Amino acid sequence: MISFNKKSAVLTSALSLALIGCNAKLESNITPEIQPNLNIVETATADGRFDTLVAAVGAADLADTLQSEGPFTVFAPTDAAFTTLLTDAGI
Repeated sequence: MISFNKKSAVLTSALSLALIGCNAKLESNITPEIQPNLNIVETATADGRFDTLVAAVGAADLADTLQSEGPFTVFAPTDAAFTTLLTDAGI
């Protein structure tokens, strides 16, 4: 069985590679006209396909940062992408 620390390290590494500072919001299937003022964390949570990313953001203590003004861009892997990564990595 793989330890929690190894999974945390993989998720934190993936998250670190996914975060890049820019002036944009996370793109998802949420219509901006309906929910235009969501921050990155709220958008990812509301979308429902990014639970692993949201958990990694919390574990890395980045939620407050990503809920601030920014500017930020998050290249957000879906839960399916994280599953594929962990499966391919043998975790």
